[in-house]
Amino acid sequence: PLDLRRAVLEAWAISDAANQLLLRHMNDRVWRAPLPGFSKQKSIAGIFAHLHNCRLMWLKMTGKRAGLPASLNRRRCTRQQAAKALKQSAKAISDHIARGLAREDGRLKNYPLNAAAFMCYLLAHDAHHRGQIILLCRQIGCPLPLESRYGVWNWSKLSKQTR
Repeated sequence: PLDLRRAVLEAWAISDAANQLLLRHMNDRVWRAPLPGFSKQKSIAGIFAHLHNCRLMWLKMTGKRAGLPASLNRRRCTRQQAAKALKQSAKAISDHIARGLAREDGRLKNYPLNAAAFMCYLLAHDAHHRGQIILLCRQIGCPLPLESRYGVWNWSKLSKQTR
């Protein structure tokens, strides 16, 4: 039978691999470029920082406070810093979800649903921003390569990178 705990954690790892794929193929010109339809303070760098910082916020709210990575400055972070930070926060989320799933009720502190639903919420949040980033790169005039635009949907290939 399917090991649901393992499957949930694998889905989270694949979602993070999709984020890392976008970061690897991002053109440096778009990292801090002004975004159409946003205030001048918004950037793709800021969106990636937001993903990481939201993860930290949710970890703190649901009971994990010690050993968290530092937050990212949305105006100053580099692609390399964002990639490293997202990898660290993805691991912290994975560990936190695993602890919640190991509980009899599957719950996390201060979250009304179970740890699997928590992961699905975070996965949807990441996916929303990945789509936003792909669209914004195209609007700025630096579309991401096909490998990354469509690669974020190739979960079979991405899953091999998580092993």
